[in-house]
Parts: sequence; structure tokens; C-alpha cells
Amino acid sequence: MTAPQTGITNSPFIGLKGFHVAKLIDDPKDGTPTYEDIISIPHIRQVSIKPQNSSATLYADNQAVDTASTTSEYELTVDIATLPLEYKAYLLGHELKDGVMTASKDDVSPYFAVMFESTKKNGKKRFCKFLKVQFNEPDENPQTKAENISYSLYGTPMESVTYKFAQCLQRRFGVIPHVTDRNYITNSYHVHVTEPIDAFKKLGFEAEFQALSPGGAISYVEVSNLQNNIPAVLAIMRYIYDHIMYAELNTKSDYCQACGYDGEIKIVEDDGKLVWECPNCGNRDERSMNICRRVCGYLGVNGFNQGRTAEISDRVLHDTGACF
Repeated sequence: MTAPQTGITNSPFIGLKGFHVAKLIDDPKDGTPTYEDIISIPHIRQVSIKPQNSSATLYADNQAVDTASTTSEYELTVDIATLPLEYKAYLLGHELKDGVMTASKDDVSPYFAVMFESTKKNGKKRFCKFLKVQFNEPDENPQTKAENISYSLYGTPMESVTYKFAQCLQRRFGVIPHVTDRNYITNSYHVHVTEPIDAFKKLGFEAEFQALSPGGAISYVEVSNLQNNIPAVLAIMRYIYDHIMYAELNTKSDYCQACGYDGEIKIVEDDGKLVWECPNCGNRDERSMNICRRVCGYLGVNGFNQGRTAEISDRVLHDTGACF
């Protein structure tokens, strides 16, 4: 064996083309194998070559004195974009008739010579030839037709639609107690706004639904003025951090420009309509009020429709339990 030449760079492969096969007709023990005509296989994307090596070590005097390593065969993995049916039948030994391929357990894949050309990054080429290759059935995983877009469930509140949808449901189905008897629909998967439940139970219940809404979700607890109960605020925030993806504390922050009142401006009914009224001076002009409420994950100021106003009016406090 001659010594290997020096100065040859082992450049990576960057291209593949010219994948050809020729079916083996005869392989005499002491003669020259014969093949059918060479044909080209289209749409080859990648060929992986994996040698199957075996080694043996000879031991003497409690130590290794010789080691032998041999390559018994090579495993080729061919990545193909698409394989026309006639080529598949030809390579696997199946019957193809009138455009229908029939595969039988008795079919035997024939042997082929395989040849292809690889291009290296340095511009040089390598030509590979394997004289006796047998193809195996490829794995297949048929699937039903699916959407061609990616999407994620978003557990969003319905904003002003909460009022419009409620009206549509009432017109279509009538007023059904505990179903369509209010002028709003409870947002998303939230516990109904009138449900008497403490903050921790509400957040724990809704957390299970947030896990199903990876596109976005929000929960809230309605609380009174907790400026003098900071431990309660911290307890809720810790629970949110440990148990739920996104949640908030709702409190009131209103101001009456007419009298300077700084507190919660109330909702009262006037001739079948809900209006905002300052409890200090009776002012009902929303243009001279700053009314701030949490709706749909952000703070909204004034201008709520009748459905949203009814929903805000019906909200119960969730900080009335013994833990507060």
C-alpha cells in the first residue's frame, strides 16, 4: 500500500446530482457481474453513507496485543423529494399494471449498482459507486388533509361584543333564566361575574383553561381598596405567579370633576338605563367624570355600553374570604 498523499483538504459536501441505478442481472462467483441499462432516479435530495464496522481484539498476558477492524457493508439512506410510482415498483420488485402498484409479501427487492456524483465546497467532485445494493420499503405516514395555516387558541374576552351577542341570543332564543337573561355574556372562560367565590379558588379554576389557550389568556379578581392590606395583595400576586399564566387585580380609581370626589363612582338605574353617578354630589355627566375600570385586560375610561356597564355593575368582590 502506498503512503497517502499530503496536502489534500477534506472539504465538506455541498451538492449531489446524477443518481443512477442499474439492475443486477447475474453475479457469478468467479466471473463479472452483468447489469441492465443504467437509469436515472429523479428528485434525490440527500444520500447518507454509514459504514457497518466490526472489530475484534486479541488478548495475551492480560493485555491487548492486536486489534482487527473491518467494514462488512455500507448502509445508504436516500432522502428523496418524491418518487414516481413506476420507479418505486422497479426498485422494490413490485408489480405495476395500468398505473396500479401491487405489493406482495413474496416480492423480493432486486440488487442494483448505485452511482452518484457529489460536489465539494472546494469545487472538486467525488464519484461514488456501490456494486450491490438492495432497497428496502420506505416508511410511510399518510395523514388527512389539514389546514395550511398555523394558529393558536386565544382565550380572549369579547369586549363590546359581549352586549351585541347577548342581544342577538335574546332575539333568537328568547330570555332563558341563567342563560340569556342578562344584557351581557361573561367573558371567555371566566367564572360568572355574579358567582360568590374567593380570589384563590377563582384563579385556580380558571388556570386550567389558560393552559388550553397558548395564544393568549387573562383572568382577574375583583377587589376592594387594599391600600391598607398589602399582605393580601402580595398573597394574591404570589398565587398568580405560582399557578396561572396571566392574571390581574381589579380595583376602582374614579374621580368626579364636579366636586373633587376621589373614590368609586356608582352605577344606578334611571328609567331602565344604567348611568354613572357620583355618590358625593349626584353628578351624572360622564363628560365631567374620570371612570376607570379593567376590561379585557386593560384599563378602559368612560364610554362603556349598556351591556358592559351591566357586567361591571354585577361584579362581586373576591377578597371577602377569611384569608383577607
